[in-house]
Amino acid sequence: SYVDVMPLTGRTHQIRVHFQYLGNPIVGDGTYGNKITRNLNSPLKESIHNLERHFLHAFSLSFRHPKTKKKVFFKAPLPAELEDFLRVLE
Repeated sequence: SYVDVMPLTGRTHQIRVHFQYLGNPIVGDGTYGNKITRNLNSPLKESIHNLERHFLHAFSLSFRHPKTKKKVFFKAPLPAELEDFLRVLE
């Protein structure tokens, strides 16, 4: 599944732990999702192995600047290696 997640806190590993608990670990997560490739076909297993990172990306981030107290907002497109991985799934 490709999902949009909005964590409520900044707790360490929050997204990774919750998705693993639900039985849908993050692709490329060696700690909480290391059994994800067990029943996959070889090309997909190879793509996951070659990913070399979690398929987890902060598309946008906002917070209040500590000095100015103004809200700052950042956006980042999906990195090329994650876009390439999605093409393998097609």
